[in-house]
Amino acid sequence: MMVMAAKALQSAGHTGMEGQKQDLAGYKDAGKVADYAVNSVAGLIAQGLIQGNGELLQPHSHVTRAEGTVLI
Repeated sequence: MMVMAAKALQSAGHTGMEGQKQDLAGYKDAGKVADYAVNSVAGLIAQGLIQGNGELLQPHSHVTRAEGTVLI
């Protein structure tokens, strides 16, 4: 979902959606983010659109309706 959200924002003309791997450094499960998703996830974090769940990103978890709604 995070990759799709970042790509949608880029398509809508928002800039700065590509982050760097070091933007994920504060999360214990940053190593679980797929290589293809790192820049998108990092960009959402850098823009303040994704905060994670405490010290976790939980990249393999299903998104709840509430989480999706907050992002939208």
